[in-house]
Amino acid sequence: MTLPVEDPVLIFALTMSIVLLAPMLFKRVGMPGLVGLIVVGAIVGPNAIGLLARDATFELLGTVGLLYLMFTAGLSIDFDQFTRLRGRSVTFGLFSFTLPFVVALGAGLALLGFGWSATLLLGAIVGSHTLLAYPIAQRLKLDKSPAVVMTMGGTVVTDLVSLLLLAVVTQVAAGKAETSDWMWFAARVALFGVAATWGVQLLGRWFFRTVKQQPDVQFAFLLTVVFGAAFVAEQAGLAAIIGAFVVGLSLNRLVPEQSPMMTRILFVGEALFVPFFLLSVGMLVDLRALLQLPLWALAILLSSLVLGGKAAAAFVVGKIYGYSRDEQWTIYGLSSPQAAATLAVTLIGFEIGLFNEQMVNGVVVMMLVTCLVGPFVVERWGRRMALAAESAPSTEPPPQRILVALSNPETAEELTDLALLIHDPSSTVPIYPMTVVRDGPGSDGRVAQAEDMLGRAVLHAAAADVEMKPLTRLDHNPASGIVRATKEERISTVLIGWNGENTARSFIFGSVLDQLLGETREMLWVCRLAQPLATTQRILALVPPYLSRETGFAAAMRAVKILARQAGAELVLIAAERSSDELEATSLRIKPDTPLRVEQMDSWTDTITTLDELYKSGDLLILLTSREGSLAWRPALDRLPRVLAQRFSDAGLLIVYPADVPLRTLVGPPSGSGARALGRAIAPEFVQTGLTADTDEETMLRALLQPLAEMGYVETNAILDRLRAGGTDYAVELRPGVAFYHAHTSLARSTHVLVGTSKDGLHLPASSGPVHVVLIFLCPRSVGSSRYLSKLSSVAHLVQSEEQIDALVAADEAEDVAALLLAALQEPE
Repeated sequence: MTLPVEDPVLIFALTMSIVLLAPMLFKRVGMPGLVGLIVVGAIVGPNAIGLLARDATFELLGTVGLLYLMFTAGLSIDFDQFTRLRGRSVTFGLFSFTLPFVVALGAGLALLGFGWSATLLLGAIVGSHTLLAYPIAQRLKLDKSPAVVMTMGGTVVTDLVSLLLLAVVTQVAAGKAETSDWMWFAARVALFGVAATWGVQLLGRWFFRTVKQQPDVQFAFLLTVVFGAAFVAEQAGLAAIIGAFVVGLSLNRLVPEQSPMMTRILFVGEALFVPFFLLSVGMLVDLRALLQLPLWALAILLSSLVLGGKAAAAFVVGKIYGYSRDEQWTIYGLSSPQAAATLAVTLIGFEIGLFNEQMVNGVVVMMLVTCLVGPFVVERWGRRMALAAESAPSTEPPPQRILVALSNPETAEELTDLALLIHDPSSTVPIYPMTVVRDGPGSDGRVAQAEDMLGRAVLHAAAADVEMKPLTRLDHNPASGIVRATKEERISTVLIGWNGENTARSFIFGSVLDQLLGETREMLWVCRLAQPLATTQRILALVPPYLSRETGFAAAMRAVKILARQAGAELVLIAAERSSDELEATSLRIKPDTPLRVEQMDSWTDTITTLDELYKSGDLLILLTSREGSLAWRPALDRLPRVLAQRFSDAGLLIVYPADVPLRTLVGPPSGSGARALGRAIAPEFVQTGLTADTDEETMLRALLQPLAEMGYVETNAILDRLRAGGTDYAVELRPGVAFYHAHTSLARSTHVLVGTSKDGLHLPASSGPVHVVLIFLCPRSVGSSRYLSKLSSVAHLVQSEEQIDALVAADEAEDVAALLLAALQEPE
C-alpha cells in the first residue's frame, strides 16, 4: 500500500476512526477532544507520516466544516441576550482586535521589516479569532452565559474588521484604489447585508410555512441557503465565513433551540463536518519546518501577539463589566484560537505576494498553538463556571411537569412542538404525552391506535433530545382520564387541542374543558395551531385586568416568555391602560429575561378593536384568562375565545388558564395576627342584608360604606369613586351571583370587609345576572404588596360555591352572615 492512501473508502474509514479515537485518548490525559483532532491531523497529514493527503476532498470538507461551525454559532446564539449585550459585544470586539493589532503594527514595521500593506495584514491576522472552543462551551451549557454571548458577538466584530481590512488591502494591491472602486465595494457589501438578513428571513418563513413536517427537505433547504450565502459573500468581497454566520443569525428565530431540527443540525456538525475542519487545520502544520530556528522565532512572536493581546482584552473588558475571574479566563479561551479569518487572510496575503512561505508556516504554527491553548483554557475554567452556576442558590420555580393530551393524529406533532417550546430547556423532567381510550368493546384496537400516536410523539420529541414518558388511560370519560393522570403524575401544565368551532359557553371547548376547569387547578393550555410555531414573528398576548395579581400568573407568564424566547418571537402584552404599568413591572420581574412591550388600550372593552389594528398575518394570539371564581374572572372572558376564533380564523390561538392556587394555600391559612385582622374586618356592623332589586350601584355602595361614615370617615365619597373606578373598564362580577369591589388605597385607615346580601338580586353594570352577594375589600396603602395580595386572595375565596351563596342569602341577621364568612375564612383550601 502506498502513502498517502488513495482508496476513497479507506480514506473515509481512517478519518472516522480518527474522529472516534483521538478525542477519547486526549480526554483521558485531560486535554479537550478538539485538540486531539488537530494534533492527530498534523501527525497523519502530508507534512508528517503522510498517511492522508490534504487533497481537494479534505479541503472541501474542511471548508464545509468551517462554514458549518460559523453557521451553527449564529444559529445557537441567544438572540435576545445578544441584542441586549450588543454594546458589550462591540466593546469587547474592538478591544480584542485593537490591542493585538496595534502591537502587531509595531512588530511588523520594526522587527519583521514589512511594508504597510503586509503589516496591516499581519494586524488583521492577530486581531481576529475563531470560535473553535465554542462546542466545549455548549457541552458545559455555558452558551447562554452573558460572558460567552458577549464573546460570540465580539467574534462578529473582530472577523468583520479583519476581513474588511483584507478586502481593502487586496483592492489596493490590485490597483483598485479609486473612489468608484470603493463605492462599488461598499454597494456590494450593503446589498449582501440586505439579502442575507431581510431576504433570508422572508424566504425562510415562507419555506417553513409551506413545507411542514418534512425534516429532510427542511435540512436541505438550510444547507442550500448557508452555502449559497457564503458564495455570495465571497462575490461581494467578504469572506465566506461572514456569510455563513450572518445567515445563522438570520435563521436563528426560525430554528428554536429545543427542536428536532436544531438537534439534527448540531449532530451532523459535531459528528462529521467540524471534525473534518479540525483535521484539515492540523494537516497544514509542517512538522519538518519546526526544526528551523527562524520559524520558531517567528511563531513565538506571532503566538505572543495573539495570546498576549487577547488576554489583555479579555481581562480589561472582564473588569469593566464585572465578570468573575473564571468568566474572564473563559472569554480568553474562546477568543484565543486562530483559524477561520486567520487562514483566509494568510493564504490571500501569500497569493498576492505580501507573505513568503516562512510567514505562512509561522502563522500555521501559531494557529496550532492557539488552537491548543484556547480549548484547554475553556475546558478548565469553563468547567469551574459551570460548577459555580450549579452550586449557586436556585431562585427558579419548581420544575414543569407538562402533560399533552393527544386525541387527533393530525395535530399530535403540533401539540408536541408546543410542549417542547414551553418546556424549560434547563429542566430534566420529561414531558408526558397521553391518550385516553374509551373503555368498552373494541378497546384493544383503540389502545393500539393510541400507542401508535404516542409512539410518533415520542419519536418527534426524541429528535429534539427531550425525554418523554407516554401515558395511556382507559376511561369512559376523557376528562376523567386526564384528571386522574394529572394527579398521579403531579402535573403542573396540561395542553389540549381545540378546533375552534363551538359556539355556546358550555360548548366552546366542549365538556372536556369544563370538567378539567372544574376538577383541576393546574395551568391549562387550550390550543388551536394554524401555522408552524417556528414561523411566528410576534406573540400578541391579551391580559385582563387583575390577572397579574393572581398567584398562578407568574408561572403562566414564565411559560409564555419561554415560548417567545424559544420561537424567537416578539412578545407584545395587550392590557387596559389602568393595569398596564403594573402588568409590565410584574412581567419584567419574571424569568427568563425575554424582551417584551405593553400595548395600552383605553378600556378592556376595546380588545377586538385593538387587535384589529395590531394583528398581522403570522402573529400568534394568546388569551391569558381566568377560571370562574378567580379574582380576574368576568363573564365576558367565557365568550372571548369564540369571538377571537371567528374574527381571526387564520391565526394560531392559545387560551391559557393560569393555575388556580389561592395565596393562602401557599402561605397557609391566615393565622395569628393575620387571622385576627381579617376576623375583625368581618364584623356584623359591616354587613347589610335585604338589599332590594331596585337598588342601583351607587346607592348600594353608599349603603355599604355607611358604617365607615359612622366611624368618622369623611372620605366615603372618594372611596366610592375609587371603587367604581376599579370597574369602569371591566365588570366587578367575581362569579355568577357575587360582585367584588376592592381598593388598596391610602383613604382606608385599616382593613375592612363590607358585605351586602340580596334575596331578589341586584342588577349591576356588566353583570351576567342577578347579584346576591356583594363584597367590598378595603386595604390601607401602609400594608405591603405581598400582605395585601394575600388578604385579597383570602377575601376573594370566601364565596366559592352556590351552596355558600344560598346560605348567605338565607341568613336574615348580620351576625349570621358574619359567622358564615368567618367560618369560610378558617376553612383550609
